[in-house]
Amino acid sequence: MLNLYEIMEDRITLGPKTKTGLKIGIDIGGVLSADDKNPQLINVPNAFDSLIKFKDLGHQLYIISYSKGRRSMLRYEKLVENGHCDLFAETYFVSERCYKRDVLNHIGCNIMIDDKESILDEVKLSNPNIITILYQEFNDQKKNKHKRHLIANNWDELVAIIDGIEVQTYKTNIDLYSIYEIRDVTPRCKLI
Repeated sequence: MLNLYEIMEDRITLGPKTKTGLKIGIDIGGVLSADDKNPQLINVPNAFDSLIKFKDLGHQLYIISYSKGRRSMLRYEKLVENGHCDLFAETYFVSERCYKRDVLNHIGCNIMIDDKESILDEVKLSNPNIITILYQEFNDQKKNKHKRHLIANNWDELVAIIDGIEVQTYKTNIDLYSIYEIRDVTPRCKLI
């Protein structure tokens, strides 16, 4: 994929670096929830307190989770019953894992946290500017480091990673049509 910044360098105005106001996409299974049978949807240690901290810092949180049919409804109902809806700007349940990257790009997320390496690989392929964090507290085969993704073994490590992230905003002096002319817009999965 072509790098927009390198091609359009003279048409991009960099803004200030910021640690607040990040848009963070978060998966449910294996990141927020270790057990679907638990009445609390957010049941991983330190996850709930960390989400409150992120929200207080001005970050926008989005649930972006792979769930189909009844399971997505049950998860949403738990979210409502536990009074956690106000933590999240929006909630997305996708019927195919590859749709997560489309949602991330649509929202303009800066960060995606997921326990599935293959999903994060797809996200990075689609948009290399999204910071991907592999959450592996419940993964059987843990990695110490990764070429493309940051690694967090628990929510304390996750908080430390996000606290250290600065994002630089930018404005372009080009229209959307120009962007699509230089981007690879080949569909990577079939929309139903």
